Amino acid sequence: MGSPTFSARYQEYYEDTINYLVLVLCDTEKNNPDYRRLKQDIDDYFGFPASQRLVFYASPCTMLIIANHFAEEDEEPIRLGKVSKSDNGDLLLQHGVKIPDPPYGAKQEQRKALMDAVTKANYRVMKNEVAAFKGPDTDCPATNALDLFEGIEYGHERTFIVELVDWIETQRKRWDE
Repeated sequence: MGSPTFSARYQEYYEDTINYLVLVLCDTEKNNPDYRRLKQDIDDYFGFPASQRLVFYASPCTMLIIANHFAEEDEEPIRLGKVSKSDNGDLLLQHGVKIPDPPYGAKQEQRKALMDAVTKANYRVMKNEVAAFKGPDTDCPATNALDLFEGIEYGHERTFIVELVDWIETQRKRWDE
């Protein structure tokens, strides 16, 4: 007999805690006011600084993470200093990613081509490269997306979501005291 399903093991637990958990992946774009306001709104909603664990960021933009799928394994991580779609599209072209209808402008067919070029092998490359960008959201380039990627991968004794819910409940109690 196998182990109980996730929902059977945690259904009662979740009914007593929270119904939804929203994780956010944001471009910081030099720590813009909308990004800071979003973090503050999350903190205000929970009543304590929850955004530190619920917001995943890429500075200057998510293209920092995407582009590093296409770095060579022996190459330095691809660093972006700005959010220019056309400049970053040129960078992708230089790394062998075929972008339909250049210049890159994040059009639907261009995003699809970009995502179609992501493979299990270059995902591992990206994870190795992105480790170089671990840092605060005020640094450029920086990201904490590796925490999210490692958290949602299989093979953990406890799930990432369960650990986040436990953390939220522990923090809520600490702030309420």
